[in-house]
Amino acid sequence: MTTPADQENEDGGTAGETAEGENVRYLCMKYNRYQEGDQLACQDPGLYCKFRPACLIHFKEKDARQEQRRADASGR
Repeated sequence: MTTPADQENEDGGTAGETAEGENVRYLCMKYNRYQEGDQLACQDPGLYCKFRPACLIHFKEKDARQEQRRADASGR
């Protein structure tokens, strides 16, 4: 599987943070669509996806949920 930095974007450059500070783009392998860094979300989290074990979007969502739980637990 390729990482976002390995993917080529429409401008012929690589996807990822650029010198201008643009968002990282992640590829959904199931639907073959890119998503921006701040708007990451699985399109169909309830449906089966054979790419989920290696999905960067899924891992980013999972990390965000875990961080939120830690913040909620420490805020009590």
